Amino acid sequence: MFIAYILYQFRIGGVSVVLHSIHQEQIVFFQNGLSPTASFLSRVEADIILSKKDLSIVYIVDSIKNIIQTFAPTIFVSSPNPDIYKNETKQDTKTLWMPIWKLKELVMCRNISFQDIKDDKLQTLYDLWGGIPRQCLANCDEDNTNILE
Repeated sequence: MFIAYILYQFRIGGVSVVLHSIHQEQIVFFQNGLSPTASFLSRVEADIILSKKDLSIVYIVDSIKNIIQTFAPTIFVSSPNPDIYKNETKQDTKTLWMPIWKLKELVMCRNISFQDIKDDKLQTLYDLWGGIPRQCLANCDEDNTNILE
């Protein structure tokens, strides 16, 4: 959920983004602006783009251990598993945590991206999980209640 949000924010700000995710076989490049198109990059192509000292390109890394060395601002999006990013945090870094969402924020997101989730279902999931977007929106059809036990 956070990746979608931050990707949207960078794109409306005219920033190009290289997205390197464990969930994708290829690296994705979103050129500046709101063009809905993206291109897929090989590791070598991404290396070339990120080797430039261009602060208008942001590198978003999602749970990848073998990252591309770059001068670009880099954002690590990961579960709190320090094995994934411990070498990178030895540098000048700032750690941020995505806060739990309010019900109003979940409803706004649901109205845009998860329109098939009914109000009562969202309220039930919110009562169960609190404001964890992944559980209330993205994984709402999975039975994860055993995690709480």
